[in-house]
Amino acid sequence: MKRLLFILATVLILLLASACNSNTASPQSSAPNNSASPSTGASGDEAIISGRIFSDDNNNGMFDNGEPGISGVTVTGDNATATTDGNGEFLLSVSGGTVTVTVDESTLGAGYILTTDNSTQTLDASGGGTVAEDIGYTMTESSETAGNGPEFSQALQNTSDMTNYHFILEMSMAGMDNSSEIWVMDNNMKFAAEGQIIYYNQSEGTMGIYASETNQLIVSPITETAEMESPFTLADEIEADAYDETQYVGTEELDGKTVYVYNTTVPEFTATYYIWADTGIIVKMETTIGGQTSTYMFKDLSIGTVTEADFAYPAGAEILDLGAFGDMGGDFDMSEFE
Repeated sequence: MKRLLFILATVLILLLASACNSNTASPQSSAPNNSASPSTGASGDEAIISGRIFSDDNNNGMFDNGEPGISGVTVTGDNATATTDGNGEFLLSVSGGTVTVTVDESTLGAGYILTTDNSTQTLDASGGGTVAEDIGYTMTESSETAGNGPEFSQALQNTSDMTNYHFILEMSMAGMDNSSEIWVMDNNMKFAAEGQIIYYNQSEGTMGIYASETNQLIVSPITETAEMESPFTLADEIEADAYDETQYVGTEELDGKTVYVYNTTVPEFTATYYIWADTGIIVKMETTIGGQTSTYMFKDLSIGTVTEADFAYPAGAEILDLGAFGDMGGDFDMSEFE
């Protein structure tokens, strides 16, 4: 990975076509109005589901008097579609029974984060008129101050000094997929992939390689410091002059995290970076160079969760300690495993 030239890129994000005029309801009251004409309808006996999407300005997870609605947001349910009006209200005409109502969050403005944990609701519409729970979103501070979103230089942080983290690295390169799992704590690192586990204990000066097929663990002295490529060091790989070419394109949920998405396109190179909003860490990167696309995903990334127990050797493994034979053990070159 170190040898890769990380080129930031812009990728055109396709927006959903706006709903036609007949799909927009315009109730006048501050509460959902079931008597208003529905935006769309399903065939058969119709029932009405009404609801409201609002700006949770105080971020308390509930609608408070004075908090404005969010207009132009698409809501779907039972093959029907509606768009919120100026009060953030919507009406869905459905065929009744059990209906799952879902907010299309791609139609929200950039920087909104759900606060009410109910953007998808399963409702009983058999009664003819059903009111959905209020759905609230708030803007992140960085999105508010930056307008359309934080600039790349503000969102991306160099956190290469992180010393305790875990992730699953999923890579796709030239049509080949690879997955490995990595634990890091202080000077210890464990790398697991394809039936092998590599233990690197810098503080004790030892390295172990375990093969599950043979249940054998070979331990040897090491003398060189290993350098680990991770989401925390990717910021170092980005050319400073590429920042000006980077464009913010939106905010989305990825692997349980709110991420900022940035793209840039330059001749023969394109890439997309997904930056964890809470930490400034790159958790996913997609690059296309000379027509070849590569994807790196740092899945299940967690910080401060690794313990000494994660570095325990497999129970019952047959251990061969090459250090007991002096120089016969030799020194491992960790660059072979980068």
